Amino acid sequence: MFILSIISATGVGMIIKTSMLIYSIIKVLGAIYLIYIGVKLFKSSSIKELDETNLNNTIEIPSVSLRFRQGFYMSLTNPKPILFFIAIFPQFVQSNQSFILQFLILSLTFCGLVFIIHFIYATFIDVVKKKLINDKNRLQIVYRIGGSFFMLFAFILLLSIIKVIV
Repeated sequence: MFILSIISATGVGMIIKTSMLIYSIIKVLGAIYLIYIGVKLFKSSSIKELDETNLNNTIEIPSVSLRFRQGFYMSLTNPKPILFFIAIFPQFVQSNQSFILQFLILSLTFCGLVFIIHFIYATFIDVVKKKLINDKNRLQIVYRIGGSFFMLFAFILLLSIIKVIV
């Protein structure tokens, strides 16, 4: 994630310094993307049902280094995190302050949060999985809360653009 944040932030940093119009357009596109994933998540109502017998089968797990490399390359080639950074970061960047310092604070905060979230997710997935698979209403609530947050972020981003225009 840190590498992807560097990729997106270097482009955003240059745009901030050169063109407020392009910067605002990127913010609008980012807001549209956040609305898209928010609506998509909000409308999701179920997951593929997992066959409990398949969950208990022994699966050969690849080595840690192979799994790390696969995840690393998959993350680097996925444009969604870059779009996410471009959509979220600009609303927290002050153009009159050091971009590098702001970038480091935002990126390291985000990476720390991702680590904590993934750690908690990995720790409690078995309990959550069983509850969500057995109760589709709970899963739908989780999807709607997540989708609502993405749409809220988009709204905040659009408000920041309106402030600049006015």
